[in-house]
Amino acid sequence: MTVQRSTISNNTALGDAADNGGGGVFNNGGNLMIQNSTLANNSATGLAGKGGAAYNISGGTLDLTNSTLSGNDANDNGGAIDNNGTLNLLYNTITLNTSSGSGGGIAQELVAGASASLEGNLIAGNNANGFGQDFVNLGSSVSSQGYNLIGIDDASNFPAQASDCLLYTSPSPRDLSTS
Repeated sequence: MTVQRSTISNNTALGDAADNGGGGVFNNGGNLMIQNSTLANNSATGLAGKGGAAYNISGGTLDLTNSTLSGNDANDNGGAIDNNGTLNLLYNTITLNTSSGSGGGIAQELVAGASASLEGNLIAGNNANGFGQDFVNLGSSVSSQGYNLIGIDDASNFPAQASDCLLYTSPSPRDLSTS
């Protein structure tokens, strides 16, 4: 399915089962492309609520291009996105999302076969109670194609390329005056 030039906002995913989540979008193993769209102010509020804007489960492919994810929140991991499948992010802005778990912006879960590829994204200004204010990889495959700006990588597990900019990594801030 392809979603283009759309706004997905003010939705709530309820329920306490492990597969309840995706306040804006729940990809149940299909192929989903979202382009030139906004996912804003969505919530995954159940006990295991993952992916405030989008929850991509194992077997699913989520391609997100030229879109904005902002103001979303999750009761568990992934304030904006929780990924258990294949995630491809190209030229997106992911900011002002909140997670009560890890990955205020994006949580890449530890699931066999899960992968994420990122190019040209701004992922900053998110908040998580656990690790990964903006991005956390909990153990699956992640690759950077470059030109990403990651605000806080406090788990120090974003695979940065020379063209990426990590504003803060643990244990000490990056000195931008020498960049």
